[in-house]
Amino acid sequence: MGYYVRTIEGQVAVPQANLDLAYKALCDLNKRDDLKTGGSWAGGKQVEKWFSWMKPNYPEVCQNTKEIMEMVGFECTYDENGNLLLFGYDNKTGCEMHFMAVLSEFCSPHSFFRWQGEEGEMWEETYGDKTVATRRAQVVWS
Repeated sequence: MGYYVRTIEGQVAVPQANLDLAYKALCDLNKRDDLKTGGSWAGGKQVEKWFSWMKPNYPEVCQNTKEIMEMVGFECTYDENGNLLLFGYDNKTGCEMHFMAVLSEFCSPHSFFRWQGEEGEMWEETYGDKTVATRRAQVVWS
């Protein structure tokens, strides 16, 4: 089960100077059980919660922002100045929106992704200033 989405255009940049703060904020997100949709059950009760597709202890096994975002499902690299670049996602939806919302505080201006869902719908998200702005695409045939 799951719903597949992929990025079709865009890039998100996190300046090297922001990477340590971004890492701490992404690790702190693990305290937000109210946002988690994965977990384990025993005796009809949920005994552990985690973000979908993530290890429950990701702050312990991921050493930096890049490793966390790769575990989320993003393709990432560093540029020649040590800035983190996220340039792709092609996976089931899970927790990426929560991690991008946190990362948005640390992104360079003009960071964006254009997304496409498995049913063909498209939208754009821009990141920065502690916000994620979303616009839906409208296809016009002429």
